[in-house]
Amino acid sequence: MTCGFSGVDWELLTVPAVIFAITRVIHPILYLMNIATLRSITVVVGVSACIYMMSLAV
Repeated sequence: MTCGFSGVDWELLTVPAVIFAITRVIHPILYLMNIATLRSITVVVGVSACIYMMSLAV
């Protein structure tokens, strides 16, 4: 939402937003499968996508 109000081009947000959504779906699956290392990597990728989107708004 912050990116939308700051005038960031929506095309720049598409890929990181999809990456974030995918990581949110994969994380609970990895949790149920008890795969801690990949679960941690998934969190880092998702948070990195969020940080990238927020950096576009600055």
